[in-house]
Amino acid sequence: MGNEDWAVGEDDLKGGTGKAKPPRTYTVRIENASTEKDKNGRPYLKFVGEIILGSEKGGKLFENYLPFGREKSGKNAGQINARTSSFLKAIGHRDGVPAGAPGGPDASKLNGTVVDVKNENEYEVDGEQYPVRTWEKRFKEVEASGKLEGVTPRDSLGFYALSDEFEGIGGGTTDDSADDDSWG
Repeated sequence: MGNEDWAVGEDDLKGGTGKAKPPRTYTVRIENASTEKDKNGRPYLKFVGEIILGSEKGGKLFENYLPFGREKSGKNAGQINARTSSFLKAIGHRDGVPAGAPGGPDASKLNGTVVDVKNENEYEVDGEQYPVRTWEKRFKEVEASGKLEGVTPRDSLGFYALSDEFEGIGGGTTDDSADDDSWG
């Protein structure tokens, strides 16, 4: 595959081009997984998921921010981010440092792994994001303000689950050889 196959435009990084997939659970194969750092220096995982089953087969879903580390405050302080936790369960991770996390195997080890992910749609108006479940409440207000034109849904990945198609990390068997849990 050439670099042009991985070309991602600005709209893709924002979550889509306005051609959002219907909200439901999709079975995806992870492609182009990498670890990045956010503006505060915290590591996160990002990847492209190619839909491998159903009417949207061949389509792409983008995971742009799956944070490593534990919640710093609030009722979930000290716990791993809920979406990240669901992802780790979905890839069969049990012990040690997961692929992509600091001190763990390279994120590219995840390429080829198959997971199920729930896609929800969201809308953005004046820099504020609205999940589809709260959009109905906000819709009339936005419509009355005249800001509805050009507002389209975009994909927003929710929780992950182990797929019936799962064959292990990278399509092979899982490797839980690392015992260090200091990554999170």
